[in-house]
Amino acid sequence: MQFWRPEDSVSRIDDNSKKRNPGDFALWKGRKDGEPFWETELGPGRPGWHIEDTTITETFFGPSYDLHGGAVALIFPHQEAEVAQMEAASGIEPLARYWTHTGLLRVDGEKMSKSTGTSSRSAMPSPGRTSAPCGTRSSPSATAPPWS
Repeated sequence: MQFWRPEDSVSRIDDNSKKRNPGDFALWKGRKDGEPFWETELGPGRPGWHIEDTTITETFFGPSYDLHGGAVALIFPHQEAEVAQMEAASGIEPLARYWTHTGLLRVDGEKMSKSTGTSSRSAMPSPGRTSAPCGTRSSPSATAPPWS
């Protein structure tokens, strides 16, 4: 049974024609109306989504720790960005020795998510609706992350 499909991560990629590669991620995002921002030498803006989580995990767990987890849809680009940032900044590998990932809940064949509007309580499976079971997988990363 497949719990993740490549298209599940597409919504996590910022579409921007200025990127050299679609997989590139932002360390700093320019100011947008309605979002928090800070005045800096780079201009008004905020840290990119990925660097926020890297900073939080380094603060509480250090540059390398035993277990990291999340949904399979976060492997790319989110967790790949975390690995790239922390290992480059610290010089320590691996970021995490073990990875565990959960599958996605599917409603009528689509992943349940805010972006598709299927995350409300009314979207929960009911008689006549179908959903795929969730699953987990773990892999040691002493030599490589689970997506390599």
